[in-house]
Amino acid sequence: MIFDNYFQMLAYIAAICAGSFSYIIMIIVIRRYYKKKSHTFRILAFIVFFLATAVILDPLLFTIYRIFGLSGDAFNFAVNVQTNLSFGIAGVANAFLMVFIVQVFMEGKYPGYSYLVMIGELCILPLAISFLLAGQDTLPVLLIFLVVSITLYVLLITVASRLLHHLKKAQDVVSYEGISYLRASGYFLILTFAMFVLQEFAVQVPAFTSLGLAQGQDSIFPTIGWILTAVTTYSIYIGYLCPEWIRKRWLRRTATPGKTG
Repeated sequence: MIFDNYFQMLAYIAAICAGSFSYIIMIIVIRRYYKKKSHTFRILAFIVFFLATAVILDPLLFTIYRIFGLSGDAFNFAVNVQTNLSFGIAGVANAFLMVFIVQVFMEGKYPGYSYLVMIGELCILPLAISFLLAGQDTLPVLLIFLVVSITLYVLLITVASRLLHHLKKAQDVVSYEGISYLRASGYFLILTFAMFVLQEFAVQVPAFTSLGLAQGQDSIFPTIGWILTAVTTYSIYIGYLCPEWIRKRWLRRTATPGKTG
């Protein structure tokens, strides 16, 4: 059998769909970049690319492991490598996200802590690889990644909320709605992390299995996490690019009170 259980299959399918969807979003962003040579569009394309790669790496490596017939301790080690690679690549995406936040919300002025966040995120991949090669537990690296990333996402929510407070929706509905989507992406990123943290609990706490949320070393939470990643890339895309079709919907909804679009 390719899959050990139903949850493993769900996560595999969800990762392929979420990663492919995110790559499509990246292509749309790149096309927009070539129409309007914007540095921020380029940064956004890098964010989506690395997020999509972090996702698609999971089913890609899983397929390779199955083709070569890995099992037991070898398979568990390979999955550990796969997890750390995905987190490390997501760290690169987060470093670009910090640049994006500075460009969009801070007028291109980098505060001192922004460099610490970027360095912290970019160090995750080499640190994880060095720990794996040394045969050491990578949990400390993943904890650093968790703390730095959650700080970054809270920062995104904070700066977006601050800007929304000063904007008047009736006067500039497109900007208001766009910033709202960018703020929402911060919440989705936090929820994504929460799903993978829950995965670790789910495989160790029997109650999750009793509730039908886990089986063996797998649970429903990675599937939800991959879906949330796709929702995140969509929210960033809608929030910053504000494509024409969504602009018209927002403007129509504002011009016709009482309708939801």
